[in-house]
Amino acid sequence: MKLTNENLKQMFNHANRKYFNNELPNIPITWKKKLMRNGAVGECVFYRDDKKHPKKVTSVEIYLHTWLQDYPPYLIQTLLHEMVHLKLGVRVHHGKVFQKEIRRLVAVGAYDGIL
Repeated sequence: MKLTNENLKQMFNHANRKYFNNELPNIPITWKKKLMRNGAVGECVFYRDDKKHPKKVTSVEIYLHTWLQDYPPYLIQTLLHEMVHLKLGVRVHHGKVFQKEIRRLVAVGAYDGIL
């Protein structure tokens, strides 16, 4: 059985409650066959549609590659990774702040049974 976008949303909502104190915004989470970056399996995309304020983020979406449907542990790992991007915002990449948040998730058991 293939997972739907609704299944992804349920997984997101569960992780948001359990690991992020329900602080992440309600955003679309969608399966996608081709992501913007070659080789990527997930993306948290911050859109800037406002021409008057080009640096202002107007919406955010998480995309997960359809390949992940066949690999549940990688799906959960990737979803949590993209949720960290959502939490930290557009300017934070994979540096110290990002790594600290990933370590926090590991410490509270978010990756138990997958890593």
